[in-house]
Amino acid sequence: MKRILLSYLLLSMFISSNAFATHAYRSENCKSTTLDLAYKGNYPIGGMYGISLPGQEEDIPALPLFDTSETPNSLENADVIFTENSSIVTEQGETTSDCGFDHTEWKSEKIIEINLIANDAAKNLSLKQGDKLTFICEESTDYPNGSDCN
Repeated sequence: MKRILLSYLLLSMFISSNAFATHAYRSENCKSTTLDLAYKGNYPIGGMYGISLPGQEEDIPALPLFDTSETPNSLENADVIFTENSSIVTEQGETTSDCGFDHTEWKSEKIIEINLIANDAAKNLSLKQGDKLTFICEESTDYPNGSDCN
């Protein structure tokens, strides 16, 4: 009985109008002339990227390399490891607030460099280590703002 009561209380708190969002969300969809790059994770905790040919259903797991002083020599968690060499905001959108979140959109241009790539991914994407790619991106973030959704 205590377990049922506790479950009910937790569920009530979850769906209550006083429950606020606690996680930020990020969207990043980028296109080059030959490839798509999309962010697949929560922000700022992190997540995977996916890289694919346009129109492909399945993307290839890709991870950004943040510490360029130590490039890994094996692919344990992704088929592609890349460095973001530059990112320039080309168009800034306005921030809007809706249902507990502040939503911001912008466009950017990114240049990435392939640090390490698995053989199958290299064949599939026609890429090799050292390739530099320019992407035009549509990005957005949703940050909790503490307001409720009434």
